[in-house]
Amino acid sequence: MAKFAVSLLFALTIVGASLASPQLPKVDPALQTRVTQGHVLNVMVSLTAGTQSVLNSINARSFADRATRINSLVSSLQAHAGATQAPVIAALTEFPTLVVKTFWVSNQIYVSGANAAVVQKLAAMDEVAEIHEEKIIKIDEPINYSESDGEIAPAAEWGVNSINAPEAWDLGFTGRGALIATIDTGARVSHVTLNDNFVGGGYGWFDPYQGTSAPNDQNGHGTHTTANIAGKNGVGVAPDAKWMACKGCSTSSCTEVALIACGQWVTCPTWSDGSNQDCTKAPTLSSNSWGGGQGDSFYNGVINAWHAAGITPVFAIGNSGPLCSTANSPGDQNVISVGASTAANGLALFSSKGPSIEGVLKPDISAPGENIRSASHTSDTAYATNSGTSMACPHVAGVVALVKAVNPNISYSDLQSLLFSSATPNLTATARNCGGIDTSTFPNNSYGYGKVNARNAVLEALRKLKQPKI
Repeated sequence: MAKFAVSLLFALTIVGASLASPQLPKVDPALQTRVTQGHVLNVMVSLTAGTQSVLNSINARSFADRATRINSLVSSLQAHAGATQAPVIAALTEFPTLVVKTFWVSNQIYVSGANAAVVQKLAAMDEVAEIHEEKIIKIDEPINYSESDGEIAPAAEWGVNSINAPEAWDLGFTGRGALIATIDTGARVSHVTLNDNFVGGGYGWFDPYQGTSAPNDQNGHGTHTTANIAGKNGVGVAPDAKWMACKGCSTSSCTEVALIACGQWVTCPTWSDGSNQDCTKAPTLSSNSWGGGQGDSFYNGVINAWHAAGITPVFAIGNSGPLCSTANSPGDQNVISVGASTAANGLALFSSKGPSIEGVLKPDISAPGENIRSASHTSDTAYATNSGTSMACPHVAGVVALVKAVNPNISYSDLQSLLFSSATPNLTATARNCGGIDTSTFPNNSYGYGKVNARNAVLEALRKLKQPKI
């Protein structure tokens, strides 16, 4: 027994040494250091084949309708993942204690319980492109918080009024026909502002943490953001839009595997237990008030799939201001990113600014994000007042829902152009001209193209819809 223990120790030392020197190019350096030190970790494995070939094929084709497009996209991604992941899955069977989850949306494999030997095995495979330790991402925590219960909400909260949403409603557009998704801490489905327009039907909720069967929220962040998009009683920008939600964040933290699982579910929803996949239940947009770091492309597999599926990605830009070049990921990627404005039409001090570290102008657009009152998770009649780009993001998501109710088939590029051209630029100049762009010039790296304007956006969508096709 002693001889065996010495031999085993020697073998592990050799594995550790091979990981420590030289650096394995496919392995994140921090991960390599930790497994060499003997840590057992959860890792994400990205496949060399990626998903781009499938997305290119889908994007190059025309489809009879959106349902046909999404079904084709998902079946192609699933077949591609199944074929390209098979050798890696087979190799992992050598380690029976591992917990392995596969994702077709980004062609990645999650491995829980990986040690140095597992990482070395994976790094040696041609099918593997990159291995990193699972990321833990934060929701954009509210800057301040207050709560009240049982109050009658006004006809429209100040933020909803500020972006001219009631004027859009007066035109007859309240979001009816649009289906929105939030990836957040969940939602209190029984709240008076949310209980009438939960999509239901088995396809409105997914919890990758506990597998719960109905929407719930132990934090409150998700209830607040979801109601700010589609809530009744004056708190929501698109009060007649249907909503669905995925619990990407168990509390104030969100695991990478849960966020990827939510991104996959949004692309092609299932029942809460993961069965009965039905891609025709996919939403028209996904609102995301979470993120962190800069220049991090970890979520781009999901984002790219959403683009191919016609699902608009809307992200908070983060609360890392007031300095320049503080735009957070995934808000600094190929998404509609949202900064926070104040009731006085200034920039909220906490709102992250661009340019991104790749030099891209960010945020794209701004919306009210200071002292925003919306639904609370503490009771069916409670309201909470929060500040943050988490609160700004749902205002823009709500306007996207209004536009998609006008034209469900609007392209992402046309939607961007419409939102940006219809935005209101009468915002207070800041002291920082980030990226060398004066904030009296639009777009800029503080406000983007200006403050989102619901009425203008709906009118522009109607105008474009009536234009003759050439």
